[in-house]
Amino acid sequence: MLEFHPGRDEPLQRTLVSRLMQAAGLQHNEQAIMTGSQWVTQQVIGGKRELSLTDIRAAVSELSLLAHRSAGPDTHRRGEALVARPRPVTAWQPDLLGVHRAVQEHDGMKLPPYVERDHDGELRCHLRTVADKGAGMVVVRGDSCTGKTRSAWEAATACVPDWQLLYPKSAAGLRSCLQTNVLTGPTVIWLDNAHHLFAEADGNRAAEDLLALLEQPPAPVVVLATMWPTLLDAPGSNPKKKGRTRHINSLLDLARTVHQPRVFDTSGLNRFETQARSDGQWTQAAAQARVNGELCQRLAAAPELLDRYRHADHASGKAVVTAAVEARRLSVRGPLPLAFLEHAALGYLSPDHRRKLDRQTWFTDALAWARTPVKDVVPCLQGVLAPDGIGEAADLVDLSDIIEQQIAPERWGIKPPAALWQAAQSDLTDGGDLEALALQAFAFARFRIARDLFVAALDRGTSSAFEGLCFSYTETNRLRTSHGLKELCDQADRLRDGGAGLADLGTALMQLALAGETVEYADTGP
Repeated sequence: MLEFHPGRDEPLQRTLVSRLMQAAGLQHNEQAIMTGSQWVTQQVIGGKRELSLTDIRAAVSELSLLAHRSAGPDTHRRGEALVARPRPVTAWQPDLLGVHRAVQEHDGMKLPPYVERDHDGELRCHLRTVADKGAGMVVVRGDSCTGKTRSAWEAATACVPDWQLLYPKSAAGLRSCLQTNVLTGPTVIWLDNAHHLFAEADGNRAAEDLLALLEQPPAPVVVLATMWPTLLDAPGSNPKKKGRTRHINSLLDLARTVHQPRVFDTSGLNRFETQARSDGQWTQAAAQARVNGELCQRLAAAPELLDRYRHADHASGKAVVTAAVEARRLSVRGPLPLAFLEHAALGYLSPDHRRKLDRQTWFTDALAWARTPVKDVVPCLQGVLAPDGIGEAADLVDLSDIIEQQIAPERWGIKPPAALWQAAQSDLTDGGDLEALALQAFAFARFRIARDLFVAALDRGTSSAFEGLCFSYTETNRLRTSHGLKELCDQADRLRDGGAGLADLGTALMQLALAGETVEYADTGP
């Protein structure tokens, strides 16, 4: 049993956590050690001065710092990180749950004062009702940087502080959690930015699993989600594939929804300014928000980030970010490989700019610009969790949701350059992303590119892409040729989907026959 005292034993705490992880043969890094040390600090602040090695080892496990699985060839696929483990609501740091950092005079993750508004009362009423009922879902909808996640976190700590909180980062991760029966007591399932999670390849199946869980929960459970106002880029957004979002729609229909206001009124700004006098950056943000009420956006440095992109003085840096924006606009939902951005960004530079690039350093410089935080808060591109669940991935990044929501709609209708399609085919590893891109390429009348992307998706094991391939061959009349039929038959032969692909091909051929279409192989029967 070891005794700790606040403010005195930080080096010992860090050393102890580090050695425990090393002794167990675990992968670890500075971020993992820091998280374990923060847990010890929280226990001490909470009044628990004596901690055993067993306590700390259990906490390290609970904080998902154990890495029993080595990184294999498929670990870059979205959702294949460690199975998340629940831990108490109050043990979570808000930034680890998705709460945006705020501008502030001093370094750190100090949160600005929280001013309750009308929607907070509604949200907490829904949360208590669902918790008392024993099962249900509450959704907070709103634009990026309006305070959705902070509102949800404040509600959880106020209403169910003694519950466990489970935070799966992906649809596949959520399904893994539910299949491994990690819910052993009252639990909040935290789905931050659920619009992204449900847009993944496993999104509809994850929603189906949640519906089953809420129908027969093993313990009291509340699904607490934040979402943008509309469900973007869902696999079923294509009318031909509505079945792929059936369970998502059913789940959201059952949810109690609270709408996050985009702006603060004068009363809210006054109350915030009164409580925020300890930090000049916060009071400045409040003063700037007097114009339009956008306080949360000011605190998150959203206007400054958008200005940095729109008026960039770094052509290659802006091109890299634009390539990321285009990927998101075209329904790519997984983490973005650096190789993809490097190759795709060339399509967003003029010939004169490309001629002046230094072959050895241009991408490193561009990436450094894109990852520089504005006001020490938020960059255009940010790091993502490594596939093994420990530390930051070396070759993957994500796009700021501020940039995604504001800039992507501005590029609506712009035809992507060939470099983006080529980079996707060679550098993206997620078959679901490639299938979604193939549909977008088809919509832009890039039929050969669409075919190649569908095939690339099949190469990555995404068998559902065969339906899109059949559709594209039918619409472009390639299915009417002997070569086209042979190509589809060859692809169908390698599918392991229980015959679903053959059914898609048979349906396409039947439609041709019923329409009386002329085909090259009409006289090639037995």
